[in-house]
Amino acid sequence: MSTFADFALEINYPPNPIRSLDNTLSDSQAEGRRIYFEDSTTGEQFTCHECHTLDPLQGHFGTSGQSSIEGDDISQEFKVPHLRNMYQKVGKFGNSGRFSDSNQDFGDQIKGFGFMHDGNMDTVDNFLQGDVFRFDSDPEVNDRKRRQVVEFVMAIDSELAPIVGQQLTIDGSSGGTDSNARLELLLERAAVTTPRPECDLIAKGIVENEPRGFVLDESGNFQSDRQGESFSVEQLISLSREDDGAITFTCVPPGSGNRMGIDYDSDGTRDADARDQRGGV
Repeated sequence: MSTFADFALEINYPPNPIRSLDNTLSDSQAEGRRIYFEDSTTGEQFTCHECHTLDPLQGHFGTSGQSSIEGDDISQEFKVPHLRNMYQKVGKFGNSGRFSDSNQDFGDQIKGFGFMHDGNMDTVDNFLQGDVFRFDSDPEVNDRKRRQVVEFVMAIDSELAPIVGQQLTIDGSSGGTDSNARLELLLERAAVTTPRPECDLIAKGIVENEPRGFVLDESGNFQSDRQGESFSVEQLISLSREDDGAITFTCVPPGSGNRMGIDYDSDGTRDADARDQRGGV
C-alpha cells in the first residue's frame, strides 16, 4: 500500500479543457478570478481564495489542504476540496438529498458526480446561491458576479497547462495559415518559463526513412536524437516534406522533453546513437 500511495500521489490532473490553449482567460473569467482573489464573498469576511487557496507554485489548486468547520449544515469537519476537476462533475441535473424539492422533475441526466461533500448539489452556480455567499448587495450585480466566479472556477488552473498534449503533424501536404498558427502557438507556449513552465516541445517523425526524435532547447533549436546534431524549426519543416516524410510536434509535460523526444530510457545515450551502436536495430 505504501508503494501504491507513492505512485498515486504522483498522479496529476490533466489540462483544463475549458481554458484557452494560450492559457489566457476570457474577460468574464478574468473578472471572476479578480472577484475570487479580492472580494469578500463569504459572510462578508473571507474571499474565495482564503479557503480555496489557488497557488500553483505551491501545488495548491483550490485548497491548501486545511479543514473547514461548516456549522450545523455539515456535522463534521472536512478538508477544503480542490477545484481543478469541477468541470468533470457537470452533468447531474437537479439537487438531491436535503437540497431536493419533492416536486422536482429531474428530467434526463447525462452524467456527473455533483458538488458538495456528498454530491447533492447539481451545479456550482446553485451551490454559490447558498445563504453563506454574497457577491454584491445589488441582486443583479450579485448574479453577474456569481456567474463570473463560476466561469473562472470551471477554467481554473491545473498542474498541466492547457497546451500540454496538443500536436501538429507536418508533411508534404501540410501548410497554410492554420498549420503556421498552430506551430507558432506550440513554440510560444514552450518558451514560457514564468510563473512556471508550460510544456516541453518535442518532434517525432520519419526522416530519410528513419525514425527520429527532437526536443526544443533554450536557444530555439531542436536537439536531435544524435549527439551534436541540431536543427532549426525551418530545417525540420523542410525535412518533413522530403521523401514522403512527416514530423509531429507535441507539447509534453515540462521536464519530460528529453525522455520523450531523444532519450526514451534516460540512460544518457540518445536514441539514434543507441540504435547506431546496435547496428541500426
